[in-house]
Amino acid sequence: MSEPHNLGSSTSQAGSSNFVGSSAAGSSSAPLDEHAMLSNIVQGLREEKAALLTAFSEARARDYQVERF
Repeated sequence: MSEPHNLGSSTSQAGSSNFVGSSAAGSSSAPLDEHAMLSNIVQGLREEKAALLTAFSEARARDYQVERF
């Protein structure tokens, strides 16, 4: 099982690096870069949500097992 505090660290870093890259882009491709940046952020948030839900479910299952004994 993975530890909850380790979840999503690479996602956050990927989102911030995409933000830096898009802000430094030329004005001619800015709308496409903004769309790509936002898509990456949304994807990262979806992955983070899935990781948090998994961690929550695992913790809840562990708590349930402890309560039964």
